[in-house]
Amino acid sequence: MKRAILRFNWAPTLALAIHLFAQNNAVRADQTRTIVGQIFIRTEGGENINLSLVSVGLFDQKAILRHLDDESKAAAPIVAYFEPLLKEAKEAKRLADAADDLAGKAATAVALAINDKTDASAEVQAAIDAVGNEDKTDSPLAKVAREAGIPIDDYLAPISKHLKETVDAASNAIKRAKDRIGDNLTDSDSDPATTADSAVYTALREMKDTAEKLSERASAISAEVSNRATYPLSAIYYYSDLPEPLRTTKTDADRKFTFKLPNGAYVLVASSSRNAGVNVIGDESFPRKEFYYWMVKVDSSSDQMIMLANDNLSSSGSPDSLISAQDYDSGAAEDIPALAAFIRDQKEQARQAQLQVYRNDPQAAQRKAIQLYPALAVAGSLLNNEFVTRMKRYQKENPDFFIDPDWPIRLAKECAASIDAPPAQR
Repeated sequence: MKRAILRFNWAPTLALAIHLFAQNNAVRADQTRTIVGQIFIRTEGGENINLSLVSVGLFDQKAILRHLDDESKAAAPIVAYFEPLLKEAKEAKRLADAADDLAGKAATAVALAINDKTDASAEVQAAIDAVGNEDKTDSPLAKVAREAGIPIDDYLAPISKHLKETVDAASNAIKRAKDRIGDNLTDSDSDPATTADSAVYTALREMKDTAEKLSERASAISAEVSNRATYPLSAIYYYSDLPEPLRTTKTDADRKFTFKLPNGAYVLVASSSRNAGVNVIGDESFPRKEFYYWMVKVDSSSDQMIMLANDNLSSSGSPDSLISAQDYDSGAAEDIPALAAFIRDQKEQARQAQLQVYRNDPQAAQRKAIQLYPALAVAGSLLNNEFVTRMKRYQKENPDFFIDPDWPIRLAKECAASIDAPPAQR
């Protein structure tokens, strides 16, 4: 996924320009206020970093509040969808890491067994079972990837075949070893025992290498799920598709900017970034970039000096900031409409699968409705009476309501809501 880049469409339309010209000329000189600002970042080492040539937009506060409300509503179902998936992704990564760890321990145990004539059968079988489970199509890792919309072909398919081969090779090696020398892989000093042990060790080393690659894929999938889960909570999301600014300017060489404006409630919006050294992972170095976002309220009842700095960043939690958002500089941002469309598709697929279950067993939906609302099965109860009344009315007025076989559940929920009956309580 490509990073969502903050772009402001700051070229005012002709109508807006005429409006602003008329507005500005209608304001008396004594009503015009001057807002002078500076933008800088203080590093952890105490150094002040000047941020010159940064675009600063002046927005109507009501327009920004409407924008934030719209964006928040769009993000809510996406956050709700990915929140449990994030937990599942972390657990799937833990299981993949554990399988990798067991494969390494098993290889070490067999190496020791060859020298010390001890039994490594338990360690070997545990590793084979753990790594083998990761290759299943319904493994936690594969399930999370599918439900998060992450192409499994990009992450798991390249190693899936090799994973199965190495697990099978290890299983066959231990079977042949047991056939030749018994349950204890090293209960003999004979050459067949050593040869069998060596074959098991070689197979386990291959399995370990593949399990390590699987663990790396699990980390990548977990990180990608995290990207999709946290993007709607990030500042960069709220800085996309902003409304038209009233005015724009840029900071000068001294990191300063100035606006002259009439009394009113406004918002200053700015963003910037800088290279901040490197991250070293293993033997590799990767550039590290820091991103800064500001969305700060301005009351122009008087002349003001405003500093855009660390303490009022969108991620700072400052009361001066209109949003309190997470930092987001992982390099991958998903488009919100694309995520929303994916989630709708996933939910519809799940619904169609459940409808097929109800078609195959027409009584299943009724049982589910009663499970959710036990009072439904009690003749004369408030919920039962409401259910029967509405069912009869819909049979006359809205027969299409009964086309889908889950109608008992939908009708039960509708009736429960109308009489304020919580599930499984009335």
